[in-house]
Amino acid sequence: SCATLQTRVSFRLTFGSIDSVGGKAEVFQEVRERRISGPDVPEKLMFPDAHRLAWDGRISKVMMRDPLDHQAKDPYGRTALMMACYRGHFLWVQERLKGEVPPDLKAEDDEGWTALHWCAAATNSEASQQQIEDAIVLIAESMLEKDRALVNLTNLSGQTPRGLAGASGHHSLARTLQ
Repeated sequence: SCATLQTRVSFRLTFGSIDSVGGKAEVFQEVRERRISGPDVPEKLMFPDAHRLAWDGRISKVMMRDPLDHQAKDPYGRTALMMACYRGHFLWVQERLKGEVPPDLKAEDDEGWTALHWCAAATNSEASQQQIEDAIVLIAESMLEKDRALVNLTNLSGQTPRGLAGASGHHSLARTLQ
């Protein structure tokens, strides 16, 4: 589909050639494979409503009040918060964090990635790189205010959010996660 192709092109433009860099290739291959399985691909009907709203950064007061919908996981084990973090939707994340029932910031997807891991690998073809960088720093700061220990969580591959941020070229975020 056009959206899938756009996602693949965006990945190449955002991250450039990484094949010759040791360690980064594996990280980006995983991100690339997982990116193309979002709500804008044909099987989007598999995703809960909260996930589709999070992917697009659309805020719905009714949806924000329903913690069960936001704790639901998609076929890959991801929560709506993870998707919003990955897309750099700061306002969506901020609304979710101040909701009546706060999200589980330590929730993991099928690969052990938390919302902060997804934030560290963030990209969005509809925004400039600087806009994404600014948004993900704000997202990370908001999450770290709730739980500073998030920076030390590792995914199943042993990667921390800080390591992913550095490998993804998000240097401001990597500094924030020190």
